[in-house]
Amino acid sequence: MTADTRSTPLPPPGRRTTILVVDDERSYRVLLEMSLRRAGYRILLAENGADALELLVRESPDLLLLDLRLPDMDGEDVCRRIRSQPTYAAHATVPIIMVTARAEQSQKVRGLLSGADDYVTKPFDLGELLARIQAVLRRSLQPASPSAASAAGGPGSAASGATRETDALDAHAPTYRHGGLLVDPAAPRVVLNGGEVTCTPDEHRLLAALAASAGRVVMQDELLRRVWGPDHQHNTALLHTTMWRLRKKLEPNPGRPLHLLALPGVGYSLAAPDVT
Repeated sequence: MTADTRSTPLPPPGRRTTILVVDDERSYRVLLEMSLRRAGYRILLAENGADALELLVRESPDLLLLDLRLPDMDGEDVCRRIRSQPTYAAHATVPIIMVTARAEQSQKVRGLLSGADDYVTKPFDLGELLARIQAVLRRSLQPASPSAASAAGGPGSAASGATRETDALDAHAPTYRHGGLLVDPAAPRVVLNGGEVTCTPDEHRLLAALAASAGRVVMQDELLRRVWGPDHQHNTALLHTTMWRLRKKLEPNPGRPLHLLALPGVGYSLAAPDVT
């Protein structure tokens, strides 16, 4: 892990972004605190899951860097509690990046299924970690208008103008209705059978991308580029696990979906909208 932050973009001007670092290894906590403070972030530290959850409620951080192996509970368990338990409902969409020494693909998939937005393996390059932090924050804070999106990305934004333009078009897609499902990309808002559904920013963006092309299949690489950016264009595990989380939230039977359809190996689609 290197500590050169000279070329790393800073958070948007006038806004001090708070990152909660959760790691039981003191050396990593110290190094991340020093490096992330130098990059302009406000840092909170926790060495176990219980402290992390307490700080989440008390301090409302903008992002979590969450180690997978903690002394009191797995990082996956922390992530699942944040995403699903009523106690943390006000923080259910906080971006979470898993940071761990476990490099197996199955572990990455498990982390993503538990609700993580990204996954970084130790040891890592600090420049890459900072770029991933900014990308996840940019997605979570992405406004609807193209000009505001550009400002949120900042002058060092990794997203291209074409990607931001596509995101803006997705955000202005018509409200989608099918059966009891309503997706309003502009709000963003998801309603199922009259009840609001809590979705993470990436889940909202995936639904918005599908709603913009409702009734036809959108290829996997295109969805990855629109939702997560060009650096993730071939990360199909990220797409599949996010889709599985959405199906668990929106489908009566996730194994036989009615709304979120797949063409295996090709892409996904939202079922053709209701005719009004």
